[in-house]
Amino acid sequence: NFDSEPEKDFFLFMLTELQIRTDEIEDIYFTGSLTDKRKTDMHFEYKWKDKAWHNYFPDFVIVKKTGEYLIVEIKSRSEANDPDVIEKARVVKKLEELNTNKFKYIILYADSSILAQSEKIKALDMLNSSN
Repeated sequence: NFDSEPEKDFFLFMLTELQIRTDEIEDIYFTGSLTDKRKTDMHFEYKWKDKAWHNYFPDFVIVKKTGEYLIVEIKSRSEANDPDVIEKARVVKKLEELNTNKFKYIILYADSSILAQSEKIKALDMLNSSN
């Protein structure tokens, strides 16, 4: 139940990586289709311009065997300057600033229905750098 082809493309790419990197990656979860707090705990709350609380459900969570997490959001390049996308990223990026936290966050942008290989490599680089 993917929202877009780039999400599906990224998931298939990561499944291949999961098989290759069994010593590093524990699992990958597609959480983008879960947008109901009653069905998942994987969401972030943030206060937006309207002063109301909103929920943000990222697309993927990649769990490393070290207990570290990479949270991945897939967006169209046309959404790169969307204020809502920027605010969600700002909120989740705060997790990276906590000394005891093991979260990393990245937004990958698609120009078409397939996510560019260079964008997929960015996620792998983030996984490699989080030790």
